Amino acid sequence: MLQELFENFKASGGSAGQIARDTGLNGAYVSKCLSGWGDYNLSANSKAKVEETIINYLESKVEFKEPLNTLKGEFKGGKYSEICKNSGILEFANTENIIATLIKSTKQKALTKICGKSGTGKTTAIRAFAKKYPQACIVTSYDGMSQKEFLEELALSIGIKNIPKNKKDLMRGIKKELLTNRKIIIIDEANFLIESSLEQIRHIHDECDIPMVLVGTERLELIIARSHPQVETRIRASLPIEPFSVVEVSLMTKSFNIELDDKQ
Repeated sequence: MLQELFENFKASGGSAGQIARDTGLNGAYVSKCLSGWGDYNLSANSKAKVEETIINYLESKVEFKEPLNTLKGEFKGGKYSEICKNSGILEFANTENIIATLIKSTKQKALTKICGKSGTGKTTAIRAFAKKYPQACIVTSYDGMSQKEFLEELALSIGIKNIPKNKKDLMRGIKKELLTNRKIIIIDEANFLIESSLEQIRHIHDECDIPMVLVGTERLELIIARSHPQVETRIRASLPIEPFSVVEVSLMTKSFNIELDDKQ
């Protein structure tokens, strides 16, 4: 399976070096894993983890070539179920729609927004996605976060160790890193961003041609609407994020061994 995935990846212009850069794996580990390890001195457990990371990365490059229509259940039973199972989360409609949106955004290198009320499973779903796809980086915004603080958090998440002190150098460093190491940038709690940070995100997306996803409450919609028209028109919408259904609440309570009657 690994060799087949790698051959397909090479056919589309990929390389072992790109895998190492995007996943953060040691280049020697990647090279040895792709060639079958041989007598390379590394524990079996470490070898298995390296192989799993590479397979997950390569699968994200070749799967889901067609737009997903999760409303018809076309994603159920496949990678979606695997992602949920591996993260120990329930297969709710919101989780499915969020993961499907993330995958579609990844394939199309889109700038996307995922907006929904607090408690609808957004953070749980993006963490499950990031666990499956090693090139995904999650940046979590917070109330009062400035432009510079956002750029510093983004720089740290993509692996920049020596953080520049001013915004101009920060932006240059981030773009240089992302042009070399292709990442999936997910910004959680994006409803705490200021409008000027959205313009920074739009600029990074356009310059680096990478997928970027904004995740937040309905307040994010208002911030986007108030921003520059070039930002608002560039951001795609996700599949719908709705309140949990009665059936989903029932599944949730049963998972905690809590019995509720229909009225409850």
